[in-house]
Amino acid sequence: MKKRTLIVNKRRFISFLFVTGLFLFAIFFAGFTWMSDQMAYGMADQVQSQSPSCKRIIVQEGDTVWALAKKEIQGKNRDTRELVREIYRLNNLGKSTLHPGQPLLIPNI
Repeated sequence: MKKRTLIVNKRRFISFLFVTGLFLFAIFFAGFTWMSDQMAYGMADQVQSQSPSCKRIIVQEGDTVWALAKKEIQGKNRDTRELVREIYRLNNLGKSTLHPGQPLLIPNI
């Protein structure tokens, strides 16, 4: 015959379940965030190997896609907006922000 477990303090048991649930959610969220960063950075490496007409830069603190495109286009007869769109497309950025240390592909002009 199996011995049954008796919950003596129901409030303490519910608190334990809640804290355990929060802990598991935090682990899941951290793992998901790490995986998405790895996938995003890995995609930049993969795209560069497919298109040699791009150069790879590492994003610095305070960099924006517009500022990087404007610096690239300086003295050349090309619209900055077109280059910004191309950078977003090459790096699959969508509406995400840049993070320091993130690799970014810039098309050669």
